[in-house]
Amino acid sequence: MYELLLCHRRAHWVTPGAFFDHWRGRRREVVAQLRPALRYAQYVQLERASRFNILYLAIRASRSWPVTALLAALQRLPLPSFFTGSEGDERWDVVESFRYASRGDLEAAFGSPEGIAALRSLGADALGRVRNGATLVTEDLVVSDDVALGYPRTVTRFCLRARPPLTHAQMLERWKTTHKALVTELQAPLGYREYDQLYVEPSPNANGRSFDAVAVLAYGAESSLLRRLIDVRTQLANFRLVKDEVHFIDLGRSALVFGTETVC
Repeated sequence: MYELLLCHRRAHWVTPGAFFDHWRGRRREVVAQLRPALRYAQYVQLERASRFNILYLAIRASRSWPVTALLAALQRLPLPSFFTGSEGDERWDVVESFRYASRGDLEAAFGSPEGIAALRSLGADALGRVRNGATLVTEDLVVSDDVALGYPRTVTRFCLRARPPLTHAQMLERWKTTHKALVTELQAPLGYREYDQLYVEPSPNANGRSFDAVAVLAYGAESSLLRRLIDVRTQLANFRLVKDEVHFIDLGRSALVFGTETVC
């Protein structure tokens, strides 16, 4: 499967209520009207949770600079940069996913005049509502699937950048082999029900720094995760993940979205 991801950061002058109301309402109508041109098999929206959500804060804290710097030092790795530039503008509020069964289907959609015009219409609809965004074309590898997991679902999407001086290819090699095996091994204590790896096709975004990959973990209800905050097994499993991530991911320049994903 292939996905076209449109990531959006709310403009300062738009209230959160007005922003999310637009995406839940008018935006879905626009996408539905454009479906003949976009030719997608499925359209999904991920709406981020509150910035004060305890689960979101816990995930961010576990990958904060003090934690990653300590783990890097203990493993005799170069310390990550403390200053991450403008990545605050990449704390996405909404991520749209247009899903295609094959690369050919995606290319047929956006290689046509109708598809190009549809993308422009989506851009016009977002104009004045977002202050930053990214467009990612990805190939989706489903690592772990749960056919019983429906929508809405709780999801983390982690847009990842390679740790310098690793190249895009070097980062992916580590991520899709040993790290994938580690995430799979830790499924029980982490409690996720689906795990996807999305490989981003290199293409610089607006600020010139492309993401390299997107990790997607899907759960059931958010309440099922709350008890894991005090579960020692879950915290040890997350520690093992972060310890491995500092080897090949620039966590300070990656973008985490935690929230509810809905099929539209």
